[in-house]
Amino acid sequence: GFATISNNGENLDIALPLNNINEGQHSLTFFVCDAAGNSTSHSINFIVISAEGKASLSVNEHPAREMATFNLSHNFNAEPTVKITVMNAKKEIVWQQSVDSFPYEWNLNDNAGNRLPAGVYTFFGTATTNAQSGGTEINRLVIIDK
Repeated sequence: GFATISNNGENLDIALPLNNINEGQHSLTFFVCDAAGNSTSHSINFIVISAEGKASLSVNEHPAREMATFNLSHNFNAEPTVKITVMNAKKEIVWQQSVDSFPYEWNLNDNAGNRLPAGVYTFFGTATTNAQSGGTEINRLVIIDK
């Protein structure tokens, strides 16, 4: 590996090849000390995957009036957990939910429990298992009044 110091010594970028690591979740802890005896450590968690999973998230209702039924198709080796994110036209997250089972029925309420107004929204999912992860394309969801 190698290290690069930048920004007058304030940033240190470390490139460290990690070969032959088993698939799954791992933790890496960096211990650093200086000549004066000061030391610190920082840990990061990461997932090793052999191949990126492919996932597709769709909605049955076009437009959605009372609910949106999300469906998932994927090529993962196991059933993934999917964090579904819905954003409004201003690109603000209005609803997010981690889902383990599909189809999933959403009541069109935001994170605070309020019914979303009629409009065009976008949604996507981030799918993960212990060994794979992947994101879906961004899709449109039209919500109309009841």
